Amino acid sequence: MKKLLLALFCLLLTLNANAWEELPKDDPALQVLDRDLVTVYKDEKEVYFYGVLSNTNDQTYLDVYQGLPWKRVYRWPVTFEGNKVKVRDRAVLHISNDEEGETLYFYWNDFVGYAEAAVRQSLVYDRRTGKFTTTWSD
Repeated sequence: MKKLLLALFCLLLTLNANAWEELPKDDPALQVLDRDLVTVYKDEKEVYFYGVLSNTNDQTYLDVYQGLPWKRVYRWPVTFEGNKVKVRDRAVLHISNDEEGETLYFYWNDFVGYAEAAVRQSLVYDRRTGKFTTTWSD
């Protein structure tokens, strides 16, 4: 009985880890800063979202993928009040969602535009409409 339970537990871990194993390849022109994966549930179905925060020499990009199989659904060239933004190398990407899993928030904190306090920039995805919007707060 112990072996059966252990085998089932290992199978569950493997199924959950499959989303990580098949992640999309990184864009070779970009330096990856951070990435995050979230699973949302709709009608007992799992839907995966994966975000990659990356830099070029002068700008940051946020790529959003939905899977499985993985498909890039959005690339945000990050700006703040019309100016290109380059996020610091130690920025941490977070993905959260509302209770229904219909709205996803991709965000990080950085000193952008104002030296006095960190600004939280967010990319918001409304799964009902399929639209992306950007926000920021201090």
